[in-house]
Amino acid sequence: MTAPTTEQCRNRPGASEGPLPAIFDPSRMPSSNLSSGKSHFRDATRVSDVHDISRHALTRTFPWFDETDPIIVECVLEEVRLFYICRGRANSEERTFIDCRFHFDSRQLWIGSIQVASCYRSNGVGAQLVRATEAAARLLEMREIRLQPRPSAIGFWERLQYVADPRAVRVMWKDAGRFAAHQTRASQDVRG
Repeated sequence: MTAPTTEQCRNRPGASEGPLPAIFDPSRMPSSNLSSGKSHFRDATRVSDVHDISRHALTRTFPWFDETDPIIVECVLEEVRLFYICRGRANSEERTFIDCRFHFDSRQLWIGSIQVASCYRSNGVGAQLVRATEAAARLLEMREIRLQPRPSAIGFWERLQYVADPRAVRVMWKDAGRFAAHQTRASQDVRG
């Protein structure tokens, strides 16, 4: 079976048309922990808290999120793995997903891999998926997001304001201030 063409993907029922919706609206974000009512998300140390926070960030920032999409959160010692699969932007042969890992002690989230099904590429799906991940990282109070991009993907990450990390070879990063500011600016650009 062959993958559908980009035109087929755009014309399928439920496909988005026109400009993408607002990326991130800080005024819609809660000021307290979803499950405990605490003042910040730093107390999210249980797997269920990370899952709830991730689901909340995806619901608010990723227009193709569906409640039936799997969000997998696993913990091994101090490392937490967050894996999201977008069923609405997949085809029979390829999935759209993002795979991240983080430690609460270092406050660094690493994007291990991201994939967008070929028929949905160049439509903003990957950028929206990264922005949703940034929103989750912000809610989890991560200080920075880091990744090791493929050479062919460096331009994509630069467009999302990731820069080369002077502390490491082949690593790009964005600190918390830049990804929070970028999300606010992006939502103002879309609304304005």
